[in-house]
Formats: sequence, structure tokens, C-alpha cells
Amino acid sequence: FNLKKTDKVVEALEEKLRKTPNDAAALDELTAIYTMTGRFKAASDLINPRLAANPKNPDLLQARMVISDKTKNMSQLIQDAQTLLGLNVLSEEEEWDTKTTLAAAFQANHQNIEAFKLYEEILNHDRSDPDNWLNVVFVLESMGRYHDVVSLLEDYLAKFPLDQDRQKMSKSKGNVIDPL
Repeated sequence: FNLKKTDKVVEALEEKLRKTPNDAAALDELTAIYTMTGRFKAASDLINPRLAANPKNPDLLQARMVISDKTKNMSQLIQDAQTLLGLNVLSEEEEWDTKTTLAAAFQANHQNIEAFKLYEEILNHDRSDPDNWLNVVFVLESMGRYHDVVSLLEDYLAKFPLDQDRQKMSKSKGNVIDPL
């Protein structure tokens, strides 16, 4: 990542936008650079007016979701993810990725019931991914549903018996769960 070249590209894009302020490609590129370089306020300043004019633009919603995630603005991330999912424009993979992001945002925002519902839906969709199982475990644990945690971990370890690292982690936390 060359900052000198990036600075020159930013200067050129900013100059281009002074001349043609509605150049969508330049706005998108500058937003992406601002986001990559941690200039989240500047990126938001470019996205928010465009979203105000076109609140159902999937690309802008996704861009603002990235910024919201980086800045820990879970309320905005939740709102944008729900809007994006409601548009029914995502591919199946993008939809599941967005649902996973939304569930994580719910959990970070201490909305555990909503997080649990989404994580459970994700697990029921794809039981082959260990992370899907563990996401449900973690949200159940944060809800204090320890009996459900133990039951799900037993099922998890039966399905993924070679997951020795996670078995060790479980035992080191004082949980004695024998998968066999």
C-alpha cells in the first residue's frame, strides 16, 4: 500500500469531484480509499448525501455497513443490513453473509434474542461450518442458557470430533465435555 500514490490519487479524485461533483465512479473510488485508509468521517460525508437521495442503493448501503462496522456504529449497521436484506437484490451468498453480519451486529448491540434467531437460521442453513455452530453457542452463553450451550457443544463435538483446539479451549474454561 503506497501512501504517496494514494495521496496523489485522492488529490486527483477530489479535484475531479470539484469539477463534476456527481461523478459516481469518482465518488465510489474516493469513498473506498477513505474507508481503506481509516478516514471514516470523510467516507461517510460522501456516502450519506447519496443515500439520502437514493436510500435503497445496495452498493451505498453495503459501503456504509463497512464503515459502520469499522466505527462500531451497530445501530446504523443493523438498520442498513435490514434495509439491504429487504430489497431482495442480493445473491444467495451475499444474503447469508449479510445475515451473518447482521447477527453479529445484534450481538454486539446486546440484542441477543435477535442475534440468536439469525444465528440459528444460519446454522440450520449450513451445519457444515463450525463457525455457525459456535456463533449460536456464544450467543446462548451470553443469554445465560448454559444447559443449551452444553447440549449444542456436545452435538458440535460429535459432528467435528477432530476439532481438538476447540475441545482444549472448552476444557480450559472449566467445561468438561467429552465428545465420545
